Amino acid sequence: MQQKTLYSKIEVIILNDNLRLRVYISQRIKYLRTKKGLKQDELAELSDLDTKHISRIENNAPNLELETVEKLIDALGETNATFFNWKFPTNSEELRKLNNSLH
Repeated sequence: MQQKTLYSKIEVIILNDNLRLRVYISQRIKYLRTKKGLKQDELAELSDLDTKHISRIENNAPNLELETVEKLIDALGETNATFFNWKFPTNSEELRKLNNSLH
């Protein structure tokens, strides 16, 4: 019984990490797209993806494939290093600016 509980806790940790990564990627894509002044349809064309797919990704699509992320990183003119080496804003002013840029 204790071993089953341990497995459940490990599964929760993995699920939480996967969710955090998916949310991070979604927010990062939307942030970079808006920062570069691109509309979803423009990013879709640059990345050879459907506009609806871009929308789903930016809204935390559950099935996000690595190949898709790589296409978007390339279309946004980023490298893997610059894309993933982003520190999420921590103070209220940075958060306000980020929130304004996403709406």
